[in-house]
Amino acid sequence: MLLTAVIDKSAMKYPSVAAILAAVGGVGFGFGLARFSSMAAIPTPLAAEAASTDALSMTTDPIVSIVAAGADDEKSTKVSRGAKSEGKKRAAPPAQKTAARAKSVAALVKELEEIRKAPAGKRNKEKESALFDEWIALDPAGASAWAADIFANGGDEQYLRKAAQGYARRDPRAAATWAASLASPLVRDSALREVFENWSGRDLRGAAEMVRLLPIGTAQSTAASVVGKHFARADFDGALAWMGALAAPIQGAAFQTIMRTMWEQTGSNNPGAALPWLQVQSSVAFREQGIRFIAAEWAKRDPLSALGSAALLSQSSDRNLFTETTLRTFAQTNPREAALWLANQPPSPQTERLMNQVMATWTAFEPSATARWASELPNPALRSKSITAVAESWAKVDPDGLVSWIGSLSDVAKRDAAVEGATRVWMREDPATAAQWAAGIADRGKRDNSLMQVIREWKQHDMAAALAFIQATPAIDNSLRKRLLR
Repeated sequence: MLLTAVIDKSAMKYPSVAAILAAVGGVGFGFGLARFSSMAAIPTPLAAEAASTDALSMTTDPIVSIVAAGADDEKSTKVSRGAKSEGKKRAAPPAQKTAARAKSVAALVKELEEIRKAPAGKRNKEKESALFDEWIALDPAGASAWAADIFANGGDEQYLRKAAQGYARRDPRAAATWAASLASPLVRDSALREVFENWSGRDLRGAAEMVRLLPIGTAQSTAASVVGKHFARADFDGALAWMGALAAPIQGAAFQTIMRTMWEQTGSNNPGAALPWLQVQSSVAFREQGIRFIAAEWAKRDPLSALGSAALLSQSSDRNLFTETTLRTFAQTNPREAALWLANQPPSPQTERLMNQVMATWTAFEPSATARWASELPNPALRSKSITAVAESWAKVDPDGLVSWIGSLSDVAKRDAAVEGATRVWMREDPATAAQWAAGIADRGKRDNSLMQVIREWKQHDMAAALAFIQATPAIDNSLRKRLLR
């Protein structure tokens, strides 16, 4: 009755336990394995690897799944004693050992489930933990499957972490195979982290090789991050070489972990030490990803030093990417200092574009202060573009404040630049008002450009009103009117 009850309850959820109990109860291990084996869900090439290494999942002898990882010494000791001691009782046959072990598992699982049914305040936590530890020792695969199901349904993650660690100590390849096959991403990643943390601490090379055999995707990425951390602590150059041999989509996760580990160990504020190595990598996508990561991390520590070291990158595309990423991070923490640095750089299309980005970020924090600073820049071209960028950002968060500031500007060029930026935002919500503002821009080039943008948007909402405005507005000359009426 006990075995029947446990089989009925555990068959679909805990395949390893169900297979053992089925063998003892007469259901037949072959049927249990065919129905419940988790290996059927493992994708290639992992399945091929697991087929030759996962004795717990693939053997046709049920005793192996119970005693393969720890009972060989015990078995050989008993046989030796029996041979030397005439008349003493010989070791029990394998089938009897299997039955005894399965009964033990069935009993402790039943007791564990009974404890878990008790109210939280009355549960015997020590007994519960001891029973689960015993289950892991007897059948790590079954205990892990049970723990994964508990966590997947909102239960305690501690069961899964403990089971995955125990499984990894007994058979790390089988544990990694099982963890990678779990359906829930949350459960899978938690199990993989525990398996590879345990494995990497004991056999780093074996764990690193197994990462390559996992299915490409988040499972492999999770494992790569864990192994990369351990590898970087032991051998930084070796870690980079290992990471470089991984599939391109996985390299990014491993690289970030390796670099962070190296910085933590050395206390370095100079992440740029990895730039020379990064530049010679053949994968453009990986090189760009690495540059973005290093630039962002360096900008958090010492942005001015990072910006001054962009020259370490020999290719202009890499330098530009590094500079832009550094400034983007710099602007998030100290936009004023980022703007000051840019203002002292030689004028260029990139400088103007980056200044626009920094101004937009700064305006979100301090629109009035940003506007005053931009309006005092000495370079006329940079000043005009910066004011336009400030006005465009300010119009999104505080249009009344922007209108008040524009009204205070006595300098016509500054006012034109501010209105140009404002109309880019207002034309989407109120094109009629935006058109009136655009028509008041003094500079003909800016005025015509703004009117064309605004009226193009206006026509999509109210063609008749837009055409009437074109015909009646004195600021629109005949040349522009012909273009606007097309």
